[in-house]
Amino acid sequence: MIKLAAPVARPGASRVLHAALFAPIRSRSNQLSAVALRSLPALARQFSSIPDTHQPSVDDKNTIPKTGARISPLAFGAYRIAPDNPTHTAALHAALAAGINVIDTAGHFGDGASESAIGQLLKSGKVDRKDLFLISKAGFVTPYVAMQAYPSAYDEMPDGALGPVGHSLDVNFLSGQLDNSLRQMQTNSIDLFMVNCPERLLRTMNAKQLEYRLTKAYEFLANETARGRIHGFGVTTTSPDWAFLPKAARQFAEAFHAVQVPANLCERQFLAPEFLQRIQEERLALFTHRLINAVTPRGVQRLASTPDPQHDLPEDLVDRLFNDFQALEQLEEALSQFVNDSVVLSKFVWSGVLAENLERIVANDMAARYYLDQQVAPVIRADLVKLKELATHSTTESDDMDADDCAAITQWCSEYEHLMITIRARIAALAHAHAVERHRAARDLLALTFLDARDAELEQAALALVRAARRDVPGSVLVGMRRPEYVESMVAASRIVDEDPELDRSVWDQVESSGVLDHWMDAGTGMAGSDA
Repeated sequence: MIKLAAPVARPGASRVLHAALFAPIRSRSNQLSAVALRSLPALARQFSSIPDTHQPSVDDKNTIPKTGARISPLAFGAYRIAPDNPTHTAALHAALAAGINVIDTAGHFGDGASESAIGQLLKSGKVDRKDLFLISKAGFVTPYVAMQAYPSAYDEMPDGALGPVGHSLDVNFLSGQLDNSLRQMQTNSIDLFMVNCPERLLRTMNAKQLEYRLTKAYEFLANETARGRIHGFGVTTTSPDWAFLPKAARQFAEAFHAVQVPANLCERQFLAPEFLQRIQEERLALFTHRLINAVTPRGVQRLASTPDPQHDLPEDLVDRLFNDFQALEQLEEALSQFVNDSVVLSKFVWSGVLAENLERIVANDMAARYYLDQQVAPVIRADLVKLKELATHSTTESDDMDADDCAAITQWCSEYEHLMITIRARIAALAHAHAVERHRAARDLLALTFLDARDAELEQAALALVRAARRDVPGSVLVGMRRPEYVESMVAASRIVDEDPELDRSVWDQVESSGVLDHWMDAGTGMAGSDA
């Protein structure tokens, strides 16, 4: 949670917004505008465009060790894709055309939308099922999943009783989730079905109990492998303690095919030589995720220097935000013409709160969006509702406010809400612009020891380095690529590794030993955000 300073009376948005913090954004506003419109990063433009027809993976040696199934070293992460979305569909087709055959999803992604989008792809007949390697997983119990698994019980629970996410390894639950995944993806089998983060159950049981539950789950999945509904199973985890089979489950080793873990420039424990060596000794494939969105002690960090096209980055972004704060301040002052209750007036001082704390808010773009959407917006909506109710009550029950005053307050509430929506979008854009600046500085720092980063975006350099670190280990790097230009960018970076045999573990070791990555984490250079 972002810790904000207490608001002061009308702090003067002009002084805050013209502080030194915003000098880079002002001085480079033209560059940011141009960057926002740029569809492809510099490195991607060095390569030919993605072909229109499907091409096989370039690496015939990259296979699931226990089955020989060929897998592409770069995988399509389908976390936030949805059916009937032209951009997502185009991205999927671009990935397949570039030789990517691994698609990673889960039954709870987008409340089933991700698997449904894959099912839509298969139903279209434009791709042969045998050309794909489908990964899905189960374990998380979101409200959507709960309604699927336990509809009658869920109907009896009050809203929010389950919380946002629970967890289950119950065999009946896993069986139902597998049924749903097969149905949603419109296929008869899934290449790899994974248990999702079993370590989360340690909140409610001890390690021995979890090992017992996990062994039962693995026994079920081994039986499903024998039935042919899945071709193998594995585990997704954030803990090395649960990445491999418990002793009691060793009898299912031939059906246990893969491990999926986070790995990026900040989260590096699963790229350690000892872990990679054991993956090879156990004849497993390694799938890594969270390449771009790293979980760090400073919060979630987006390790990318390419601006997100969803953000509007006009050349006069700071000036527009300054004018919006002034307009909001004037609206808040105007409210006193209709309301003389100091408690009510104290609810609407957001021009001061946001302007005074703007430097902290924009220090981390993800934390900024969370703060604005989950903390600020609900409070403002609730206070506006109360204000309108107060106006209606005062009009009918007393002489303090007449019908014209009530209408004026209703109009005021509408204007205030609309202006806050605009301010939210511009603060988020400003936070994103600062993140791009910081991450480009991080990329430049990285280039001191990894020369290929000079002509790449940070996310491309990250992909090349993670692939280099685990070059001799079979598996794939999963990357969320919901737009065709993201696919082209990451394919270009992956091809660099394919075509340069010298991009191997020694390059990763050189970068890591230089201290650059530790500097980011410890000192906060480049990727650090605010306390969140």
